[in-house]
This record gives sequence, structure tokens and C-alpha cells, in this order.
Amino acid sequence: MVRNARIMSRLILLTFVTGPLINLILGLHSLAAMEAARPYLMGPWRSTPGIVLLTGAASVHILLGITALASRHSLVVTKTDVVQLLLGFVTPPLLIGHAFAMHIAGVVTPRFDSTFGQVLAIYWSFAPSYAIQ
Repeated sequence: MVRNARIMSRLILLTFVTGPLINLILGLHSLAAMEAARPYLMGPWRSTPGIVLLTGAASVHILLGITALASRHSLVVTKTDVVQLLLGFVTPPLLIGHAFAMHIAGVVTPRFDSTFGQVLAIYWSFAPSYAIQ
């Protein structure tokens, strides 16, 4: 059962991450191409079922990661383990911060649609430290 939960959470998260990556690839062509594809690539994840599915998968993934870390039988750490641990501890706060900022921006600013043009302008003009993250 744990194995199935791990696989399902990874597949859901991989599916979620694939959308923005495809959209960034489209951005190499034009901002208009990114905006045209955004509703199809990001729309499902902004619906209530999408949010529940994504939040559930992220929660399961984090809990299984903590369980795997706590159940280690040895303190020997390889280079691969170090990289995996660093990415595992650094990535979630960055993603949660981004999602929270986008949600709050939509709540606080009535006409904020979080289009890529607006987000890129905010990141690169007003908050370049977030763009680098």
C-alpha cells in the first residue's frame, strides 16, 4: 500500500510539474503562446478537485519522505543522499511560497489574473530575488 501511495503521489506531482515546464518551453517561442496554453496546462490544477488532488499528493509525498528519512538504519550518507536531502528540504518551501504568493495576489488584487506577463513583470521588475529562486 505504501508503495502504491508513493507511486501515485509521484505521478500526480510529475503531471503537475510537466504543465509549467511545457509552458516555459512555449515561452521560448512567445509570451502569447504561453498565455494561449495556460488555461489547458494550469486550469485543471486551479479547480477544487485539482487543488485537493495536488495537496493530497504533496502531503503524501512529504510524509513518505519524512518516514523514509526517519527509518534509515545507518548514518552513512552518500553524495546522492546529500543532494536528495537538500533538494527535499529546499524545494517545498520555495513551491509553497510561490503558490501562497499567487493565491494572495489574486485575493488582494481584484483584477490580478496571474498571467505570465504580470508574474514575469512582478518577478523581474519588483522582486528579482523571487525570480532567481
